Amino acid sequence: MKYLQNLLLAMACLVLVASCSNVEDQIEGQIPDDALVVVKANAAQLIKHLGIDQRDGKMVVPQQFEQLMGLSSQDIDELKQNLDKVANSGIDFGHCCYIYVPNGAQNSGGDMQAVMLVPVSDEAKLKAFLADMAQIDLKDSGGMQVGTWGETIIGLTDGILYVGTGNGAANPGAQIKTLASVSRGMSGNKAMVGALDTGDDINIYLNTAKLKNTVAREVSRQGGAQTMAVGTAIDMWDAQSTAIHINLADNEWNMRCDNKFDNDSEYLKLVKQVTAKPDNAMLAQMPMGANAATLSVSLNGEGIAQLDMVKALLANLDDSPEVQAIVDIVKSINGPIMLGIASDTMNPEEANFVLAAKCNNAAKVMSNINQYLPLAGPMTQRGDELVAEQQVMGGDLAMGAKGNEFYVKLTHSDMAANMSNAGEARTAMAGSVAALYLSSTVGNKQMQLVIESKDLTDASAKLWVTEGGKKLSILDALAFFAELGQNVSGR
Repeated sequence: MKYLQNLLLAMACLVLVASCSNVEDQIEGQIPDDALVVVKANAAQLIKHLGIDQRDGKMVVPQQFEQLMGLSSQDIDELKQNLDKVANSGIDFGHCCYIYVPNGAQNSGGDMQAVMLVPVSDEAKLKAFLADMAQIDLKDSGGMQVGTWGETIIGLTDGILYVGTGNGAANPGAQIKTLASVSRGMSGNKAMVGALDTGDDINIYLNTAKLKNTVAREVSRQGGAQTMAVGTAIDMWDAQSTAIHINLADNEWNMRCDNKFDNDSEYLKLVKQVTAKPDNAMLAQMPMGANAATLSVSLNGEGIAQLDMVKALLANLDDSPEVQAIVDIVKSINGPIMLGIASDTMNPEEANFVLAAKCNNAAKVMSNINQYLPLAGPMTQRGDELVAEQQVMGGDLAMGAKGNEFYVKLTHSDMAANMSNAGEARTAMAGSVAALYLSSTVGNKQMQLVIESKDLTDASAKLWVTEGGKKLSILDALAFFAELGQNVSGR
């Protein structure tokens, strides 16, 4: 329980700051414009969405949280006392707090690996709070209040609390002075300002280009075929910066990821070449159940076959009929490939699996597969549908082709319900090159998750839990996941 209390207390210290109605010039002026990562938290909104109430200098935590954590009455009393101390800590509750990763952190070239900035309204109260809660003794150093906590340095000057973690706490006064003397603030970085200046609960800016170089360097040190493949994928991704926005409004978990590319981006050209127009027609093939997931990716097989890396791979393969059949199957894909899994229980042996793809000639694809990699029995014509079936793995395996749709199904139970009945899945997959819909039910409660990307450049995710058709609060939703975890572990 002590761990849970300390975790909540740390969260409160980080995010217990009220509404950020304007760009905080003073604080943002202390964030260098070449920072690798910047996080901005609008805690007033977070507190509101979590159901935490602030009144009379106190923080009132909902009973749902106490029940969720399983706290004893003694733990609850101690937690409330500590949170009340945070509420009266001298932090300026009228502004946002920030965390940033300096540019030098990518190669350990700087003293600091991360820096937190928190506005302060009463420095005397904050000094007393730090001394009481963490035994941090701030002392005057060149007009600034400076202290250490292990290898973390603490500084207080001009109404800003600096907390820096890095390569040790040697000469903390000089390090705080350096942090408080930024030559170029973030206002000169339009991508950074645009990423952080929204009304979301949490905004995150990533200098993607520099971070990519760091990751690529680490991957190259590993060697091997797998890391070479990862390195190739990293090279393709040429986004310059990334903005991530998180919002808990309306009892939903919402996240958006926006990437900035140059106009001549090779990645954007690649996406245009290998993707196809999405649609949701094959959702009628996807199974539905109390627990279900459907993934859809729309691909252009001809475009994939024209990639230099694919051509190089094919050049090293023989020209046997089997290889040519695989090439023909890839080239025929022209639209969504969907994978669906559903079960009324958590037992994989009772689940239904469906793989379906839009192809230029589904019957030829099926013939190629059944000729060189037989999955089911002999093919028979049923009206306008070509079908092959057999018993396998305790279920019914069926392979079929109708028009431009090819499918493989392994069923263990009735498949009367299908994913076309899920409105959120229909909407996402009708307009997204890549999309995932996931749902799970426990009793009268249902969780739904939708992740989608319109063009494989940006993405969004939305998660919510309902009971009787009504969305549950964020804390009640967390309680649902605890129930779901118990069901999975008890299977």
